[in-house]
Amino acid sequence: MDTPGFKASQVKFESLMASALGEGESLPLKVENERHMGGIGSPEDVEAEIETDRSTAAGMDDNNVDVESEMASLAKNSIEYYTLVNKVNSEFRKLDKAISVT
Repeated sequence: MDTPGFKASQVKFESLMASALGEGESLPLKVENERHMGGIGSPEDVEAEIETDRSTAAGMDDNNVDVESEMASLAKNSIEYYTLVNKVNSEFRKLDKAISVT
């Protein structure tokens, strides 16, 4: 990698999602018109917070990205993603089966 001076950063997506969902486990109602019953705002209303790692540089070029840590994070995210995709697909198969039986 040739990215001298680059500082690692990340968006804390989990906390943004938790605040968007609120206290309950179900998703809040999304409305298309301000006169509809209460709902959540649009995605544009969410302010992403980018957290920059200002710790000591790992290399001589002031780049503090730890490739092993980034790869572990990628693997964790991939596992979570495919687990959720399988769960959603399972739910759709159940719905499809229930619809086709009737």
